[in-house]
Amino acid sequence: MKFAICLILFAFYYKMTSSQQCRQVTVCDDDVVKGDKGVRGRAGSKGVKGDRGEDGDRGIQGESCALGSLGVELMEKLTRLEELLSSSTTIAPTTSTTTTTTSASRPSSCSTSSANGVRILQNGDQVLCEDGWTVFQRRMDGSLDFQRDWNDYLSGFGQMDGEFWLGLGKIHRNTQSGDCNLKIELWDFDDVYKYADYDDFTLDDEDNLFRLHIGSYSGTAGDSLTYHNNRPFSSRDRDNDDTNSLNCVNNYGGGGGWWFGYCRHSTLNALWGRNRSSTEKILWQHWSSNVGLKWTKMRFRCVGN
Repeated sequence: MKFAICLILFAFYYKMTSSQQCRQVTVCDDDVVKGDKGVRGRAGSKGVKGDRGEDGDRGIQGESCALGSLGVELMEKLTRLEELLSSSTTIAPTTSTTTTTTSASRPSSCSTSSANGVRILQNGDQVLCEDGWTVFQRRMDGSLDFQRDWNDYLSGFGQMDGEFWLGLGKIHRNTQSGDCNLKIELWDFDDVYKYADYDDFTLDDEDNLFRLHIGSYSGTAGDSLTYHNNRPFSSRDRDNDDTNSLNCVNNYGGGGGWWFGYCRHSTLNALWGRNRSSTEKILWQHWSSNVGLKWTKMRFRCVGN
C-alpha cells in the first residue's frame, strides 16, 4: 500500500516537473500565450552612508569670454563719452573746408600751408589756397555779377567754391612782403589754355587807391597787364582812370572794376559770355581780342610770408 502511494506521488511530482520545464522553453508558434509576469520582490533595506572623501585639487581658471565686435564698439563709445565729459575743450563744428582753430596754428600765408582749400591765416583773413598760391579772382560760368561798387571790391564778394573776388584789402595785406609772384590763367570757349606770369606783384593801400605794381612778364598768353602797371583801381562808382571824358569801367569794362588807364588792354572783371560786345566782354587783348573768355583765374604766391 505504501509502495503504491509512493509511486503515485512520484508520478505526480514527475508530471509537475515536466510541466514547469515546458514553460521555460522559447516557442516560435504564434498560438502559444505568454505567461504572466511574476511579482517583483521588495528592495532590501538602505545601507549605512559612507564617510566623505578628501577634497580634490583646485582646477585651472578659464579664459574670460570675448566681447565680440558689438561689445568692443560699445566699450569704445563709452570710453569716448567719458573723455568728452571729462574734457573742458569745446569741439568746433565740422565744416567742408580746412581751417584751424587757434592763431598760433594757422599758416601765415598759403605758401606756408600744407593743405589746399579755404584757410584762415594768422592775420584773420580767410583765403583760398591752391598748391601754395592764394586765389583772388575766378570767373567760370557767369553766375556771379561783377558789376559792383567800390565797397564790394574792397571787401570781396562771391563764394570760394565758385566765382568770387577776394577783396582789395586782403590782396594788399597779403602782398606786402615785396616778393610775390602773380599768375593769371585763361581759358577760351574752345577750352584752349594760356597763362601770364609776373614777378614783384603787390597792391598799395586804399589811400593810394590800391595801385597795381608788377614786374617782368613770362607766359603763353601775351603781356596784356603791363599797360595797367602803376594804375589805380576803378569801380563803376569810383572813376580813378586817366581819362577825363568817360569812365572806363562803364564804357570799356562792362561795369567791372579794374586798373584802368586810357582805358585797357585787359578787363577780366567785365561781363561774362562768348559773344559780348567789344566794350563789355572779358578781354585779354594779346590773345583773345575777338571773343570773350570763358575761364579766368588770378592768384599770387609770396616767398617772404
